[in-house]
Amino acid sequence: MSAHIDPRNRPNKARRRIASSFDWTRRLGKFLSSFGARGSSSGELNDPNADLNNKQAFVDQLPLDHPDRPEHLQGLAVSFTDRYRRLGNIQDLEAALRIAREAVNLTPADHPGQTGHLQYQEILDLLPADHPSRPEILHNLAETFGSRYKKLRELKDLEVALQLSQTAVDLTSTRQPGRPERLRTLGIMFSARYRRLGNLNDLEADLKDLETAMQKFQEALDLTPIDHPDREGLLQGLAACYRDRFDRLKNVDDLRTALQ
Repeated sequence: MSAHIDPRNRPNKARRRIASSFDWTRRLGKFLSSFGARGSSSGELNDPNADLNNKQAFVDQLPLDHPDRPEHLQGLAVSFTDRYRRLGNIQDLEAALRIAREAVNLTPADHPGQTGHLQYQEILDLLPADHPSRPEILHNLAETFGSRYKKLRELKDLEVALQLSQTAVDLTSTRQPGRPERLRTLGIMFSARYRRLGNLNDLEADLKDLETAMQKFQEALDLTPIDHPDREGLLQGLAACYRDRFDRLKNVDDLRTALQ
């Protein structure tokens, strides 16, 4: 007769397997990273695809919620950047930016390996100033950091988002179809900073961000056809700014405008 085993004392095989898998992927990832680092430091690259393909395959098999996924995405972005430096293929630089963006999105603000803010800037610095995709890339990165700010409430994410968004708008002419959307994003960032940094002791400085947000929403509206589906969102953003200003100055005209 076999002895009775309390189910609560049984080894959790599934948990052990998961832990073992995470440990294995961590060790393999470190090996691939060190392999790539040796190739980069030596300046030799017999097969320009070998390191990159190994890291890509490794990242592809990692679960989306794996705790080490952001770190390995950053390593993959570095490999694409290195290959761009060696071969000059602009698609590698665009891939590096896309992957760095995903890494930033997945990395907690307090993670010791949080280098996404610096990495994306390093990659952007390599992108030709006249590259046609530069405004769109900057805009997408701005939205990424804006989303991180909403989730983590880290002011540095909002400041980075605002800077990227402003540059994207500056690089987009009034004739380009992407300008209204980029103006809307910029308006959202200025409005968010107003709500975060409001200071009753400095009314003029405080309202500057809010009034800038109103200007960006209005400019976007002026560029958007009356029957365009995006107008509703722009009107809502502008109305929210008027409500915020009413809350601050108690000017009934702002409230009337917000309710129109």
